[in-house]
Amino acid sequence: MLEEDTDMHVSEDVRLVRRAMRGDRDAFEELARLHVTRVYALLVGLSRDRDVADEAFQETWLKVANRLHALRDPRAFRPWLYAVARNALRDVWRQRQTAERREAHDEEAATSDAGAEVVTPDVTASDVVTIVHVALARL
Repeated sequence: MLEEDTDMHVSEDVRLVRRAMRGDRDAFEELARLHVTRVYALLVGLSRDRDVADEAFQETWLKVANRLHALRDPRAFRPWLYAVARNALRDVWRQRQTAERREAHDEEAATSDAGAEVVTPDVTASDVVTIVHVALARL
């Protein structure tokens, strides 16, 4: 019975994927409706962070909508969908790590710049040269 259920869902997926690939929005919406719960559960389970999962979930469905035409075998929709979701999660993690590193760098730069001399608009070119030379001499 379980195998029949799986076969029935796969054939329904194949039918919907083929229609969606031809531009049928209703078919795409039905595909999404059938899979949103499992995809979201996968992302929450892998990330253990609902904010990250939410972001990856949105990215997943954007990528699926934009790349469904590239799916070669409609029977492979589910594994492809889950691979897209895992990759979207990795992308979100990378983006967040990059943003955290950038923020840390900006904070470090702001802290180290706190004691630096401030050049005001009324400084002459020779004043700038002097400031640069003094700064270089300190290195």
